Amino acid sequence: MLAIRGAVYEQDTAGFRAHDGCHCGVLPVFRGQRFELSDHAREWERIYREYAEGHSGDQLRRFRLALAEHDSNPLPAAH
Repeated sequence: MLAIRGAVYEQDTAGFRAHDGCHCGVLPVFRGQRFELSDHAREWERIYREYAEGHSGDQLRRFRLALAEHDSNPLPAAH
């Protein structure tokens, strides 16, 4: 969910983890560079918009369920 927001996080917040079991990583984008979502992130964005967007308070749960069911390139499960 964070990746689809694009390059909106400041340097001092880039190292945080949004939730347990997440596979997030930090990719710096410097002034003058253009940020583009990866193919995987574009698919995650589509899934988020279709299944979770607009469900305040339930977005993460709905997104995780939709990823498990519809993502053709799922990330490895957290251990």
